[in-house]
Amino acid sequence: MKIIFSRKGFDQSAGGFPSLIFPDGTLFSIPIPSGPDNCTYSSLAFKYGGDTIQHVLNQVTNEKMHYNKRTHGCNYVQPEQGCHHDPMYLTQSNRLTLGQTGGAESLLRNQGVAEGDIFLFYGWFKRIALTGGRWSYLHEARDVHLIWSYMIVGAALNLDTQEDIAAALAGFPDLKLHPHLARDWDMTPNRVYVSEEHALLRFSEDRCLTDLRNYEGRSKWRLPICFTQPKAFTHLKSFSPEGDDVIVRFRGFGQEFVLDLGRVSSDADRMAILQYVNRIRCP
Repeated sequence: MKIIFSRKGFDQSAGGFPSLIFPDGTLFSIPIPSGPDNCTYSSLAFKYGGDTIQHVLNQVTNEKMHYNKRTHGCNYVQPEQGCHHDPMYLTQSNRLTLGQTGGAESLLRNQGVAEGDIFLFYGWFKRIALTGGRWSYLHEARDVHLIWSYMIVGAALNLDTQEDIAAALAGFPDLKLHPHLARDWDMTPNRVYVSEEHALLRFSEDRCLTDLRNYEGRSKWRLPICFTQPKAFTHLKSFSPEGDDVIVRFRGFGQEFVLDLGRVSSDADRMAILQYVNRIRCP
């Protein structure tokens, strides 16, 4: 079995903003901007209380732009801007789907990611608050990497050829809505992972990867000591034990970190890792 820490959301590499932690712990991962996709920010159905997500996003991103020009002066969350759900929920079949292409998909294939493996989706998040009738990021809040969703893979569908696409649609007709099938891709390999089980999660410190005890930025992680597995992880190689925990650091952006349980150093560590994952999945 593989456990994949998969980074998703409107992150810094896209000139973006932190995704949202609402006051009650509700999480919203901001979809990334994408011109060719059919979905737009105005079509997002999420609401918090009486506020649409478009209303919240317009307020928090305008506020963010006021003190951080990472967007180069462009408001990416204008209502008609196209956006890309990654992962994407299919209402008809009640499944979560993840599309991957190019180098990211090559990594997953080379690691043998398939049915039964578990994706832990994480992203850049920050708390927001409603003050004086306006939503804004809390300036004093920390930027964190946070697990906001998971899926257990029920099917891994190659989409490299028209024959592959026809077979995928025969098994899952509503995949016709997924952008990896709805438009032509100029990259291979191309694959969609379809969930057997999935859930959107709420905020909890257990789901926070960032080291909050000795905070040095969101990419310094604190995990249980059982994750000290340099031979079992892809790309993650910097592990510093600290009591019952391990401090994990990585350089660069990093989209997927695959942990191969078959290469974990001991049965005890393997059991502890699975217990951690099961705790993350609990409501």
